[in-house]
Amino acid sequence: MAPSKCTRQPVARPRQTRPPIGPATGGASNSRPSSNYYGQRRVAEPAHGYHRAAWTGYAGYAPPCAAPQWPMTQPVSPGILHRASEPALELPAHAKAVLETHSRKLEDQKQKLCPVGQRVFSALRNAMSQAASEQWVEFERAFRQHLARCRLGLPSLERVASGQWSCSLAGRDFLVSLRTEVLADGQEANDFLARLKQEARRVRGTLFEHGAWWMKSLVQGLASKEDFLKQCRVAWPQGCAGLSRSSGREDACEWCGCSKASSHLAGSHLCRVMAQFCCESCSSKWWSVQARFDPQQERVLGQKCKFCELHGLVLAWCFSEPQDVLNSGTKYHRSDLCEACGRFGNCQGAFFEPFIMSAAIELLARKPWWYTSGGALLAQAGPFFVTMLPHVVSTA
Repeated sequence: MAPSKCTRQPVARPRQTRPPIGPATGGASNSRPSSNYYGQRRVAEPAHGYHRAAWTGYAGYAPPCAAPQWPMTQPVSPGILHRASEPALELPAHAKAVLETHSRKLEDQKQKLCPVGQRVFSALRNAMSQAASEQWVEFERAFRQHLARCRLGLPSLERVASGQWSCSLAGRDFLVSLRTEVLADGQEANDFLARLKQEARRVRGTLFEHGAWWMKSLVQGLASKEDFLKQCRVAWPQGCAGLSRSSGREDACEWCGCSKASSHLAGSHLCRVMAQFCCESCSSKWWSVQARFDPQQERVLGQKCKFCELHGLVLAWCFSEPQDVLNSGTKYHRSDLCEACGRFGNCQGAFFEPFIMSAAIELLARKPWWYTSGGALLAQAGPFFVTMLPHVVSTA
């Protein structure tokens, strides 16, 4: 009998699927899609008890992750600041000239830093742009993430004042800050900057009150920004923000009597003074109500003559109330002639994080659109244009 012919039957095999990206431990998965808007792929990281999807570049490329990772509440992605829905931005000639000057100064500042400082400067600038475009509430988390991408070891970051941090990376120490300036001259611009600072202090106080309840609620999605802005409008009375002198508190400055937590530059309290200067070359004299006194060096920080550009001698000075400085009819502050501005960037700027500054602008005018220009951020705030600038100085 001839053997029967055997026919090969197809075997049903189980379909292989990629394991879901989620926590290593049990429980509900909080995974996100495997690709983002820019066509970039994400890969699961080793188990650390929390989940964070890492951006790994374009599909198919996953570089080794040597830098430590932090738990992120939102993904760190390249921010696009120019969207089709954004209004066109037309700068006045004077504002455009000032912005170009700031861009050149930023590039010069970066070139004067050491290689590690340049990496810190780039990380600060990228974190600032991303936080403004994506409305990040926790700016420090984004900054830490960008510092980690430098792959120069574990970075150390400590807040020393509003919008100012002490940063250590690869054995180097730096003071970094974010400041906002108004791209205009005159008394109206000074008054607007003073109002902007007041609203920013109002936002900051509301954000961190009651154990930072509003910050946690915004990060976790339990509250909307509209609800937060409504709370800001009723939480603090207009004109507050800690402008009064310290009344017998332990943190009062022994020189000016104000709180040591106020008037910070590079993490140190510098007293506000009114001073008269004299130029030895041309004998010109001028008063400044925006001068600073350094309690550690026990001297008034100098100013240059606008005609000779030489440091003037201090003839007389006295401590001033911060409210008197805001209400005084001051002229445009020449930061290129001020010693404090040369050391710390701009002694008259508003030192606040992007989310706080965006909320302050929205309280005064409307929701701002942020644009990039030569490493700086630009937005329209009512009748004026404001710019946010990064600043890094080495403390070694």
